Amino acid sequence: MDVMDLCSGVTRMPSLDLIMQNAKLLSPVRRDRVRYLLNPAGDLKSTQNQLGPILEGGATTYGWEGIVGEIPDPDKLRNYLLAADLYIYCGHGSGEAYLHRDKVLSLKSNCSAALLFGCSSGRLEREGIFGPSGAVLAYVRAGSPAVLAMLWDVTDRDIDQLSVKVLQEWLLSDNKDDSRSLAQVLQSSRGVCKLKYLNGHAAVCYGLPLYVAKS
Repeated sequence: MDVMDLCSGVTRMPSLDLIMQNAKLLSPVRRDRVRYLLNPAGDLKSTQNQLGPILEGGATTYGWEGIVGEIPDPDKLRNYLLAADLYIYCGHGSGEAYLHRDKVLSLKSNCSAALLFGCSSGRLEREGIFGPSGAVLAYVRAGSPAVLAMLWDVTDRDIDQLSVKVLQEWLLSDNKDDSRSLAQVLQSSRGVCKLKYLNGHAAVCYGLPLYVAKS
């Protein structure tokens, strides 16, 4: 897997049709248009302690809106995906327990980009003779320009460190000369994981190269 270190940033797309469709909708993420859901099950205290200060800092500085430590109303999450440029999920799985993939698909080309920092949030399921399915594909098919997700289960500590690194170096960086995409920042952030290949390379980007609008 060392060959991956030679790549500056890799994204995945299930079809050329989706590339063409989502390319028409692609625009940089504005820092004042971010929504988040942190530890909705209430049992990931370490994750909440690590990510909480960063998300709260974004709320103070840029006006981010989010929910911490409580189960959200599905309609509110749906509105998050419609109103935001970026949705950040930090919890178990893909968050489908709180907003089913069918609800995401109903957004029809209006879905925000998403960072799904949960175990197996990017895992695809085989459906016999049909193509694979998964929550991450629902986001892409609903118009999400990019989705960061995990292909398999990961340890909390490593993925928390990776999450912090990605947020700090991509979304919150004040370096105006740093114009890296989400996929490029993810590639350089995997090294913070103690288990770089087992945990770091579980994180992948679906969609198109996504950038943050420089203020």
